[in-house]
Amino acid sequence: MTVQDLSKIIRELISSRMERVELPGFGSFVVVENHSEFVNDGMAITPPCTKIVFESSFDNNDTLFAEKYAKLKSISVASAKNEVASFLSSLKRE
Repeated sequence: MTVQDLSKIIRELISSRMERVELPGFGSFVVVENHSEFVNDGMAITPPCTKIVFESSFDNNDTLFAEKYAKLKSISVASAKNEVASFLSSLKRE
């Protein structure tokens, strides 16, 4: 697995209207919708926007990421899980 693979899969899953992309043993990228707000005593309004935040504390052992990686690399889901876990473990050490 490479950083490019990781980025591609996260981007594809979020683009497909996923609200959360879980990376097993690492955390989750979560889509947060912010509504418009009045600021400066009602003199200005901020537009609605979408943010992507990372939550390191959330881990539900979802297999969707590994399944997507397995399909991308034409490997078994079990092999994908091992490669993803190994790659994410190396990221944690850095």
